[in-house]
Amino acid sequence: MDKKVGFYGGKFLPLHNGHIYSILYSARKCDELHVFLFYNTFEEKKKIEESVFPKKLLTPQTRELALKAEFKNCSNIKIHSIDSEKCFNNTNDNENIRWDSESKEVIKIVGCEPNIVFSSEPEYEEFFKKSYPNAEIVVIDAKRKLFDISATEIRKNGEMKCWEHLSKAYKVLAGKSIVLFGEAALKRKIVTDLTKLYQTTCVEMYNANAEKLKNELLKARYNSNKIFFINADENNIKDFEEFYKEQDLCIFFENEKYSEILKNIKCKKISSENTFEECIKNINKLLL
Repeated sequence: MDKKVGFYGGKFLPLHNGHIYSILYSARKCDELHVFLFYNTFEEKKKIEESVFPKKLLTPQTRELALKAEFKNCSNIKIHSIDSEKCFNNTNDNENIRWDSESKEVIKIVGCEPNIVFSSEPEYEEFFKKSYPNAEIVVIDAKRKLFDISATEIRKNGEMKCWEHLSKAYKVLAGKSIVLFGEAALKRKIVTDLTKLYQTTCVEMYNANAEKLKNELLKARYNSNKIFFINADENNIKDFEEFYKEQDLCIFFENEKYSEILKNIKCKKISSENTFEECIKNINKLLL
């Protein structure tokens, strides 16, 4: 019996569970599935510029990383990336020419014409029939009954509102980091309670060094639930000042002792008696 070779392509801006379902479905229908990430397509720049979803997470490198991470244990799924700008002359407005160029490059990389072409976009069926005349064209969940989501919706609404649809790789990258500064005893209780409330994780900066911090951050991001906390060590703020500046939100339980050393770090200062409630209000703003 001839080997069934499948093709599934997309921009994956970003990768979501609708894509994941389509790829897994496709892989079950053939012996070998070739998944192609097409980047630098003619409309990509505009889509990224208009995106509410973090633009830094829509780079070709990040999209490829997400695909490879998600399917690394799937032996019959092969991931490829193609720079459309280099290969397909995207200045040409003739869509038929672009599709013809794409199909030739796909066949070249795969080593043969795919037997089956999979897509979740019914409007592409006509182009696929022309580009792969000998292939069976399979449209998957066209009405999105199983996963009612699109990359367009995620880019429009952002990562927090569409969190449940993101791939695990994107959840690891998109989780918001919240640093807490202040008097140790007060802060310890609040950090513990916030971690419990948001069902997430916390990175301890006490006795931290660069290597340990890298490992702890990766672990925290992998196990986080939209956000994770960083319990700062006020004794080594200068050593990690640039690191703190890079985080999504810094909260300072106002204290004269630390005001001077925190002057270079943009913090939300909280001095009211309702410290716990004020923290929650500021954190929830990140989740909108």
